[in-house]
Amino acid sequence: MNILPPARLILTGQESTKPSAVPISRGASSKHRVYTPEDLDLLTWVSCLSATGMSVSDMRRYIGNGALGAEAALEQIELLKAQQEQLAVEAKSIALRRRYVALKIDYWEAVHVGDESRAAQLSDEARSLADDLKKTKKQ
Repeated sequence: MNILPPARLILTGQESTKPSAVPISRGASSKHRVYTPEDLDLLTWVSCLSATGMSVSDMRRYIGNGALGAEAALEQIELLKAQQEQLAVEAKSIALRRRYVALKIDYWEAVHVGDESRAAQLSDEARSLADDLKKTKKQ
């Protein structure tokens, strides 16, 4: 068994001063909370969901639905598809920002070598791309 922060309390939205819905054992000498391998698995799942950017409320729903099995499968799929969409939007935004930075690098390289025509072309492209970047921030 391992000693970790109160994962179940976080998942259930309870404060550490309130009793957990699921009993959490305590170490005999230290009185620290002691977590089972199953608790650690749950903490790992929460950590992975958090790393995707999933909101705390959606993580709570997802973890709560896990105990329901097939009965909650459609809601689990819905939660994960919504997160997948959010990640796609973020990926598009990152790709646009990378393209914008690349254009600005090319622009300054053209300025550096005195290629005014190329610099003007790249400036126009960057301006157009900046408009696309503004649109992605509004989504």
